[in-house]
Amino acid sequence: MKHKKINPLIENRYSPRAYSREPLSEEIIESLFEAARWAASARNAQPWRFIFATPDRKETWDKLVECLTPTNQEWARDAPFLMLALVQKTDPERNSERKSALYDLGLAMGNFSFKPGIWDSICGIWAVFRPKKHAKFLPSRSCTNPW
Repeated sequence: MKHKKINPLIENRYSPRAYSREPLSEEIIESLFEAARWAASARNAQPWRFIFATPDRKETWDKLVECLTPTNQEWARDAPFLMLALVQKTDPERNSERKSALYDLGLAMGNFSFKPGIWDSICGIWAVFRPKKHAKFLPSRSCTNPW
């Protein structure tokens, strides 16, 4: 198949295995979440929730690192930002399953992961963690880790 021209943000995105400890500004962090907020979602429900920390928010940072497998804890300690993505699988207004919730979260994470390309930064997304460790973060019973 011949290589087609695609958006440079897509073409240049990659997932690193090492990070700089250089802190992210509050403006950049807010911009990341704003990009996720603009993702399409069924009924515009935006069923995603994020819990994040920077190294200076030590208590939350340590809890997020603890959620990762021991191997991933090694690289995470050097990252300037960690986040746990959650999804609300049940629609509280209709008391019914949101069948597209995982798809919606995927779109939000796609937007989130492309945004760093604007600043010549990178974003890695991993789904390797210890599920029982993240339970203490859940804001409600209706919100769960997608895996």
